[in-house]
Amino acid sequence: GRNAADALPPNARLLFDDYGAYIAPQAILWIWAKQGIDREREWQDRNRGNLIYPNQACAEMLEYGYMIHRSLLETIRSASTSQDVIEIRSAALDLRIRLRQSSHFGEVAKLLNNGWRAMGLDALRKDIAEGLAIRESETRSYEANAAESISRTLTVVFGMIAVPTLADEVVAPLWDLLGMWRPTDPNTAKLFMIIIASLPVIALTVAIPKWFNKR
Repeated sequence: GRNAADALPPNARLLFDDYGAYIAPQAILWIWAKQGIDREREWQDRNRGNLIYPNQACAEMLEYGYMIHRSLLETIRSASTSQDVIEIRSAALDLRIRLRQSSHFGEVAKLLNNGWRAMGLDALRKDIAEGLAIRESETRSYEANAAESISRTLTVVFGMIAVPTLADEVVAPLWDLLGMWRPTDPNTAKLFMIIIASLPVIALTVAIPKWFNKR
């Protein structure tokens, strides 16, 4: 069978030979080499914290970077508007920039980038981008349908408001000019004209949205 070295993931610390950083989604392992321990002996304390604390900070940074991306992926589900999607996109971009600038030391930045790659952060970022694209399409479709419903409602409301004026100033004179029958009672005749005037308004309210949808 394979030995322990063969079972380890690739070493994420490639620039130096003082220790090895073996990073996987399930665990993070630091293995110090003898020459690395010898180099650190000048700063060694009783608990050998000089060998532990800097690497612990890197490990926590790796876990933070991964978990904050997981949190962004979960946040996509709660995005209900296109503005929410834009804010998540902005947060994802800001996070990427901040993680890229997390260390000014080249060897630490390289270790972090290698570690995040080993933890599957690239695939997670692709999932975030795809999820945002799908959610953006969904929210835009929903907002377009909502805007159309509001527009149709306003058309009906303003159309019905204009019906009495249309009945008095257009339909009734035209009706009399053509010599067509109308009720003799004034109130009934007025109501009759209003009904006649409302028919083209209702027809246009139904026809115009269908015409735009076909286009």
